[in-house]
Amino acid sequence: MSDEMYGRAAAKGSYVGLGLQSAQGEYMSPDTWLPLLPAPWAWAPQHFPRLMQDTPSGGEWVEGSIRVPLVPGSVVALWSWIQERDANSQGRFASLLLSHDGTATKITDCKVRKARLRLPKEAEADCLLHVVALSIGGDLATSPTVTRAAPYKLRIVERMAKDSPGATSDIDCDSVAIDINAMLEPPGEGLKITPSPRPQSLVNLAGIRCSGTIAGEIEGTTLYQDYRGSADVHLRATLVRSYDTITFGMPHVLCTRCHRGRMEFKALGGPDGTPPIELL
Repeated sequence: MSDEMYGRAAAKGSYVGLGLQSAQGEYMSPDTWLPLLPAPWAWAPQHFPRLMQDTPSGGEWVEGSIRVPLVPGSVVALWSWIQERDANSQGRFASLLLSHDGTATKITDCKVRKARLRLPKEAEADCLLHVVALSIGGDLATSPTVTRAAPYKLRIVERMAKDSPGATSDIDCDSVAIDINAMLEPPGEGLKITPSPRPQSLVNLAGIRCSGTIAGEIEGTTLYQDYRGSADVHLRATLVRSYDTITFGMPHVLCTRCHRGRMEFKALGGPDGTPPIELL
């Protein structure tokens, strides 16, 4: 990552460790460590109104946000946590260690509620995650192994021609933002049918829903004509850092609004069950 960004994170001694769990309740030691960037929501307990259940203090879980740079070696794990679904359309649980100056807070049974990918050309890419968790533990000593790799930057956005396989056209843009809703049921809903003071699980109601914006000189481009014609298009956003590249492919994109250099879109899943975004 850039010396400036790395310095801001390292000066605060703030990192997050991510481990994807094999099942609910099974803590997984982190195998991915990333610097924590400033995020808008602090971690805090959430309470379900007492009048909706029989427990003395109402139900409780925790929610918060983490913001991390997108660096080589970390995106696959992050993306599995955000988008992967099992045979019952349920997302992955993860364990987190939030480390500050060598002391970490252990958070288990975490799921992503929402995510926002910020992919600019002139700055480094990052991901903001709104996370819900069933359990938060005490502090423990830790020694994070954090990558010094620089974050990706957006290199190119391409429109893939569906009627001419292999034909592409570049989209001249400044940035792409992708917003993801993981369709997580409000945790308090599960407390309506159990005497437990805590939710029994975190339930995904469906696969992810995806929308976004492309900023740049869109008017007059092929993509603008797609918007005017309500066409279903295939877009790819490729990020690069040194010799490392990664691509977010969106096979079914519907452009919904274009105004003052901003194109809004929705990315749709395929009829065969493929997700709205593919990591290529």
